[in-house]
Formats: sequence, structure tokens, C-alpha cells
Amino acid sequence: MILRKRKKSFQKELVTLFSEIRSLNADAPIYLVGIYNPYTTYFGQIKELDTIISNWNKGSEKIVAGEKDAVFVPVAKVIENREKKNKDKPNPLLSGDYFHPNHTGYEKMANELYKKINQAIENKEIPK
Repeated sequence: MILRKRKKSFQKELVTLFSEIRSLNADAPIYLVGIYNPYTTYFGQIKELDTIISNWNKGSEKIVAGEKDAVFVPVAKVIENREKKNKDKPNPLLSGDYFHPNHTGYEKMANELYKKINQAIENKEIPK
């Protein structure tokens, strides 16, 4: 499947991106926001999509774990809508294109990012 092939290319580009960021600022904290499956309400029965998204996130998380001052921010659990009552209905956290988050969806993602930043500050992993 094309998404599996693209994963390797994505990971290679991600490593390059980290390298470029580090060449500009070796001490910058980096937060990489994960991806989510936007099709959980309409195509929740297609488990391969979940597997692909999970594998991409695990691959990204592995790359982040190997970097100094880098944090992976998972967002799938807060964006994906898996409630049975919403089956075949639009995800209320997505915009009219049923793919990108809407304002509320972005707020939920921002809250996850905020939690990770705040946690890093509290753990003295990054300066205040």
C-alpha cells in the first residue's frame, strides 16, 4: 500500500528536519504532534487505517525519543471519535472537509501540547 511506502520517506524527512533544526539551534525544545485517523466515524471498521496511523505515530515517537529535548505529543485519542452513537455521522471535532480539525478540535490538540510543555517545565527538562 502506498501509505506504507510513504512512511519510510516521511521518517527520513523527519530525521532531516530534526537535523536542520539542530543546526540552527542545538538547544531548542521540539514538540512533534502526532497524527490521527479522521475516518473513525465513517470507516471505523477498516482496521488497517488504525494500524497505519498507529505505526506512523510509533515511528515518529521512536525518532523523537532519539533526539535531545524532543517530545512526541499524541493527539489521536482526543481527536478520533469512536463512540458508537456517532457511527456514520461527522466527527464533531473536524471541519466541514471531515479531515482537518475544527476550532474545538484544534483546542483539544493545543491542550495536549500545553500539557506536554507544562510537564517538561515542571520536570525541569526545559527552562521556564
